[in-house]
Amino acid sequence: MKRSLMMTAALIFAGSMSFAAINTDTIATDLQAQGYTRVEIKKGISQVKVEAIRGTEKLEVIYDIETGAIVYSARKHASYG
Repeated sequence: MKRSLMMTAALIFAGSMSFAAINTDTIATDLQAQGYTRVEIKKGISQVKVEAIRGTEKLEVIYDIETGAIVYSARKHASYG
């Protein structure tokens, strides 16, 4: 009985960790606080892509959904049109 309770708790904890790795609301709020006016977030199966614009700068970041690690990051000149 005790062992099955511990296993269930471990599975619930492990499952909640994978969902908590990337919080898109927090990412958007942080970028807006840094002055980015347009923030676009696309969530895929294994990655989250974030694009944000501040003035003439465009930020692109791709996160691994499971670990929260940054897979790609670049700052570019924003082109309009």
